[in-house]
Amino acid sequence: PSMHTICADMLNVDFDVHRFDAITAIDCLFHLPSEQHPIILRKMASWLNPQGCAMFTYATERTTGHEQFDGFQPFRGESLYCSHKSPGQLFNDIKKSGLELLSADYNSRGEDTFLWVTVRKKALVEGDDGGV
Repeated sequence: PSMHTICADMLNVDFDVHRFDAITAIDCLFHLPSEQHPIILRKMASWLNPQGCAMFTYATERTTGHEQFDGFQPFRGESLYCSHKSPGQLFNDIKKSGLELLSADYNSRGEDTFLWVTVRKKALVEGDDGGV
């Protein structure tokens, strides 16, 4: 398959509805304030083709030591902004955004453990244009 990489500010970028078959967001969503996570999830849902899938990584208590977190964490000698809700709150945001949770698995890379989440766009209801 061919892939076109787009590097942009995910809060400001916009695409046509039903533009993508798949979206990946690795190591980025949790660098936004947690109140903005539902905005990104709704955007992803609108951008996906019907039955399209997305995969993203999400920080959790295993990452920060807190059930919910919005703040700075030490990372490889630097102070890096990180945020997350509890997994239950994330799953609720996913459902409300028009996405269906397919999997959520913890995966460790070195000293860091993140939740790797795969979602699929829910089937459209008649009259729904998929917009945000």
